[in-house]
Amino acid sequence: MIINAEIINQPLSGEMQERIFNFDSEWNSHNWTVVKFYKDDGLVWCGHFRGSANSVEVSQTYKTVILLTSDYLIQLDSNTEEIIAIEDYFQYQNLIHYTDESFIIAESDDGSYRTNF
Repeated sequence: MIINAEIINQPLSGEMQERIFNFDSEWNSHNWTVVKFYKDDGLVWCGHFRGSANSVEVSQTYKTVILLTSDYLIQLDSNTEEIIAIEDYFQYQNLIHYTDESFIIAESDDGSYRTNF
């Protein structure tokens, strides 16, 4: 299970297991975000996601990882390491892990937000 995650620079090839999460969209930017995932068994791997880096948060209560890039808002299952939800809404600017049970996802232009993604 994923217990922690951080945005990193591109690792050297072969440094760790890598997985590319690419989504077909004519709106994809040319930028990529690399996230390093730490598992409870000590294994480390990284994922490559479309868009410029913003933030990544982990909820152990909900066993989920939320990643915000300039292109997507992505939710991964911490156990299966698979995507369970994705939004291509470009207005989201901030992701805050408010408590272990909720996230705040905010838009910068009008201050609106939603929780419990």
